[in-house]
Amino acid sequence: MSTRRQRREGGRMIDDRLRDLLEPMARMDASDLHIVPGHRPTYRIHGDLMAASELVISPEETLQLVESIIPKRLEQAMSQRLDCDFAMQLDDDAERPMRFRVNVATSRNAVGACFRAIPNEIPTLPELGFPGDLGARII
Repeated sequence: MSTRRQRREGGRMIDDRLRDLLEPMARMDASDLHIVPGHRPTYRIHGDLMAASELVISPEETLQLVESIIPKRLEQAMSQRLDCDFAMQLDDDAERPMRFRVNVATSRNAVGACFRAIPNEIPTLPELGFPGDLGARII
């Protein structure tokens, strides 16, 4: 991956290499980004996995990317449980903020991460394929 650069985002210094992987997700309609050490970063698009880059990311690079986003309040929990979940937001100058649920986990003595995109608008029941009156019927 490219050289390490960081930019402040919501009180955190997010590595620009990670930002470069997260920002295209909305345009590509990707629901997830999987970062697994020793593999290429991978998007999940409509259930299919697609390489986000031809470059394999090392365990050290993965750790650098993850350390750039783990909230301070979760650092101790991560070191004890080897796993943590949190939310984060990217504020893009050109578009609306992008929000993510993040799971960071240790497996085989290396840290990996999964980023799930969270829509800015809550879809309606019909947009999800349910009858419009379903909400009234279940309340």
